[in-house]
Amino acid sequence: EITLMFTAENLTDNDVTYDNISVYALTDGYENVNGKNMISDSVPLEIAAVDKPESVTVPAKGEKDICVEITLNGEQTAANKQIFTNGFWVDGYVILSANDGSVTKASIPYTGFYGDWTAFSAFSPSYFEEGGSIENGYIGCGSLLLGENIFLNGDEDPSEYESESYVGISGLDDTDFMIKVRMLRSLIDTALTIKDADGNVVLVKEMEEGLCRLPESINKFTEISLEGLGLPAGDYTAVLSGKFVYGDAIKTEEKTYKFYVDSKLPEIRDPRIYEEGGKKYAAFKASDDRYLMGVEASDGIETVSVPIKAEKETEITLDITDMDEETLKFAVYDYAYNVYNFKIGDISAEITKSITGGGSAAFIASVSNNAADADADIIMALYDSDGALVGVNVQNVFIKSGEKTSLAFSFDNVPNVAEAKLFVWEHGKLTPLSAPAILAEF
Repeated sequence: EITLMFTAENLTDNDVTYDNISVYALTDGYENVNGKNMISDSVPLEIAAVDKPESVTVPAKGEKDICVEITLNGEQTAANKQIFTNGFWVDGYVILSANDGSVTKASIPYTGFYGDWTAFSAFSPSYFEEGGSIENGYIGCGSLLLGENIFLNGDEDPSEYESESYVGISGLDDTDFMIKVRMLRSLIDTALTIKDADGNVVLVKEMEEGLCRLPESINKFTEISLEGLGLPAGDYTAVLSGKFVYGDAIKTEEKTYKFYVDSKLPEIRDPRIYEEGGKKYAAFKASDDRYLMGVEASDGIETVSVPIKAEKETEITLDITDMDEETLKFAVYDYAYNVYNFKIGDISAEITKSITGGGSAAFIASVSNNAADADADIIMALYDSDGALVGVNVQNVFIKSGEKTSLAFSFDNVPNVAEAKLFVWEHGKLTPLSAPAILAEF
């Protein structure tokens, strides 16, 4: 049943009597387009019963309360609920007139909702949720959707390369990552709450502007910036919350997003360039503390890339036959958009062992020559936790083509060592040999 209550006001000097009261009801129609039900033009709702006064007299210069109760056709409303699962709008008119045509007809419009107004969330399902899409929201950076792989070339199945588990935010720069949410209705008293992996609240950001449903002609997304939160590396849950007021009732709604903060660059090992079968290749091992996303090689003119299926470690081989080796640069990306850029020179190296303590440190480095015989200086630099240089050691080495050797580096009076890096000085040029080694990992 639907109860319609309204007040008629008579502005004339004479009583007005309405002895013909009728009611009409409409709702959204629908049609199936390519397997999906789409809203179409309005259609009539059949009224099974009407409880209304036979006649209503509104006194001169006075008012009269009028009540009309209607009962919709049960079969039709049940069929509508199969399509509009959370309910549907009911629009219509109550028409007041006189059978003899002696008074001006009055048409009173009404709008209601048949169903549970709060059954459906105020938040549209975001990209990685069931029934979600990129049009409904995601965690992103500019137009980038975090959790997807930007290196796919069309031959791969995207679902194998994307997941909410891969949604990462870089802790190494101040890029403006943000939550983009499409609101189905507005909420008040809203807040963004960040919780760590143990469920502890680490940050609460009140949102005075609320979460508003925006006209699509302006911007279908409400955007919540994650810039400047200063979160350390780890796993987090972002909770958007707000209150929906309807009548005398208040409902609190929440939406959660999972993400992680990654403060480490990807690392590479054993970089080399070699020829085989008349072609030239670049090869190296790549690793990341979270998820590798892809590798890119460019000489400034041509670019080649390879997607990585969210692995922590992999071996990469790229065909660089038609690329200029002198200007060729490589970049390894993880899913948090941390990027390690490097070049492959004649010499490659990696730290294989370290011993630190008591203000002293010792290291073993494996050095390989992937090109012609070379006479080079291998440089090890040590840094403290603030990134300040605290020690340098230089070893001169002559390595024949294709050979590998080990070098020992020792340091005294180097407290608080946190990171070691290797460089080569060759042909008047200083080149990094590998990604930084974090000493806590040894």
